[in-house]
Amino acid sequence: DAASDSDYQLRVNVSISAELVEQVAATDTVYVFARAADGPPMPLAAKRLTVADLPAQLVLTDADSLLPQLKLSSVAQLKLQVSVSNTDNAMDAQWSSASVAVDATDTQAQHVLVVDQKK
Repeated sequence: DAASDSDYQLRVNVSISAELVEQVAATDTVYVFARAADGPPMPLAAKRLTVADLPAQLVLTDADSLLPQLKLSSVAQLKLQVSVSNTDNAMDAQWSSASVAVDATDTQAQHVLVVDQKK
């Protein structure tokens, strides 16, 4: 039903490890992606921030879906990942978090992502 559709929220806490904070610029772009666990590698939803915004608590909703016909709320298992790029290109990221598999139906959970590795 439409009500649950628009109420869908995936809570994500994003931070950067202490070691990496020294190596990134406050203006570097941070991309938060959600992908289907067993779907195409293309993100279903994404949010964009800067390192200066971190640590951040985000909520991914169907409004962040990149494809209108493929909503976040329609997928039961997601993989979440964060990457940091010093260009405006997410594919060109220098740093990332581990990819975390989450149960997308658990809208109360807080998913924690830490940028802590070289791409």
